[in-house]
Amino acid sequence: SSGINAEWPLRPGCQGNFDWSLDEAVTQYNEVLSSLMDTHCPEVDRKVKANETPWIDEELREVRRKRRRAERAWRSGKGLKSAYVGLRDKFQGMEFEKRKGYYRNSITASSGDIKSLYKKVNRLLGNSQTSMPSGNPKEVADDLKAFFSGKVENIRSSIEN
Repeated sequence: SSGINAEWPLRPGCQGNFDWSLDEAVTQYNEVLSSLMDTHCPEVDRKVKANETPWIDEELREVRRKRRRAERAWRSGKGLKSAYVGLRDKFQGMEFEKRKGYYRNSITASSGDIKSLYKKVNRLLGNSQTSMPSGNPKEVADDLKAFFSGKVENIRSSIEN
């Protein structure tokens, strides 16, 4: 005995009876493995993030790898700080130019579509989306009506005076 106390989930009526046909043995095998997988590594939903840095291409990734390698070497005492600083500055300059080019092309591509252009500019500036008022729809409609009626009355009274 290996010291592991495990209860094997045998199909009903099969306890101690291992005189199975091939189909029964395969079914039992699949049930046991599925049960173990469900217990020890259940399915988990994961959200896949969109590429948040589309300007980082293979050339920039390679410079970033070299920079990180040089930083590790410098910090462990096996490399020069100047090598790391040079690669750090190169990466920062390249990354800035590629990011600038990406956003310039993106904005230029939506020059004819005002809605798309405003979305991109608002996202770049960090402006959040304005949300619709929540609550009882009739109350929201009445509030909006009162708000705009008041605005119209104020404009009329300012014109008349």
